Amino acid sequence: MTKHLPSEIKTKFDKTYLLRSFDLEDALLLQRFYSQIAEETTHTMHHKEKVISLQALSDRIKQTSESISDAYLGVFDKDKIIAVLYFRVPMPDHPWVKHIAEFGIMVLEEYSNCGIGSKLLGNVENFAMSSSVTKIEAKVRTSNERAKALYKKFGYEIEGLRKNAAFINGQYEDELYVAKIFK
Repeated sequence: MTKHLPSEIKTKFDKTYLLRSFDLEDALLLQRFYSQIAEETTHTMHHKEKVISLQALSDRIKQTSESISDAYLGVFDKDKIIAVLYFRVPMPDHPWVKHIAEFGIMVLEEYSNCGIGSKLLGNVENFAMSSSVTKIEAKVRTSNERAKALYKKFGYEIEGLRKNAAFINGQYEDELYVAKIFK
């Protein structure tokens, strides 16, 4: 994916935020975002016990910026990252599966329920349609009602169930594989 040009996201409450690719200078802001999201929810793979190093974040930003098939974007409220989107083609050189991408979306609790997730999911679909990707996939915990409703609204189908996918607060949680096919 080429670098995503900065654009504006307007929420359903008429607030406007900046959507853009991450730069290396964003590593510290990204580290803060991941720490905050880990405090707010268990619906991501980020957890309180592990802080991602600035070097690891810088490496990910650099790797994604050099990729022709991946995107790593942030939604910014001034100097604060409030949402993150990644879009990745895991095997872009494999002839049988280069048409499949995976993605993830995270939005800080304070900024949820205002349409940012919908705007980011629209970007995911635009990435797919502007490339050779014809199928996009995500995983969502069965307890994440907000995300399941978003995917349903956009026409995603449940393709499978991953039992006991996570062990959180002494309980196992299942995960759904959701996907959408284009073309």
